[in-house]
Amino acid sequence: MYRPEGENTILPCTWHETGVSLWGRTGKWRYEVMFLPGLDSDRFGSEGFIHDGAGSPYEFKIANAYAGAFRVDNYSIGNLRLSLSGYYGGSFSNSLTKNSKYRRCHGEVMIGALDFMYKNRHFIARGNLDWAHLNDSREITEFNRGSMSTSSPSPKTAVGSDAVAAGIEMGYDIFSPINNRKLSKQQLWVFGHYEYYDSMAKVATGIMDYNWCGKHRIALGVNYYPMREIAVKAEFSKRFYQQPYNNEPSVSIGIVYAGYFLH
Repeated sequence: MYRPEGENTILPCTWHETGVSLWGRTGKWRYEVMFLPGLDSDRFGSEGFIHDGAGSPYEFKIANAYAGAFRVDNYSIGNLRLSLSGYYGGSFSNSLTKNSKYRRCHGEVMIGALDFMYKNRHFIARGNLDWAHLNDSREITEFNRGSMSTSSPSPKTAVGSDAVAAGIEMGYDIFSPINNRKLSKQQLWVFGHYEYYDSMAKVATGIMDYNWCGKHRIALGVNYYPMREIAVKAEFSKRFYQQPYNNEPSVSIGIVYAGYFLH
């Protein structure tokens, strides 16, 4: 199983920032709030939406705009986690190149997400629904296309005002109900996955909506664990596009090792 492709395409994933974080747990609830630098709109684009906004091509990152984020998890139902998370922050001023023509442009990014995971010994199911909105997307598109130098790392493409990603996957360990001593420490998960995502779910007036940015994707595969530290993964997946674009089938196989150390 892989990280959901939709979230990994349109949203920043696993990035590091200097900031302040507060988290804790009370009863069946876990919470976390964060204060951190905002994203950089120079790096936004048609296909990736705001995904690359957390990175920087330089040896430093600018923090002229700030953001806040939160996450709340609930564990009231056995084996089930329900979660709500959000993000809000400016993006347009976190750049080396700006001019007075765009002094009223802030490029606020707003993200809301729901996700869940149910897991027991035999079965796992998880899903997500994410919606993101970008203010001033028309001005950001105009600036990135017309004001960037040819050497700029900006994609220099149109940016949508809204993006969406939703998906669900389920897996079943077919070894778990088998009463066999040799298989007791092994797992063979068979899984299925479906998702839809669109980095240009909505566009501002004057921005062309690229239909190829909306994709359906299905995946079927297996994850085999001969032991706890090793996983053998195989997956067939296919992306579905609107006509006249071609669908994209793919096959992937990999071996993963994770070492556990005791202190």
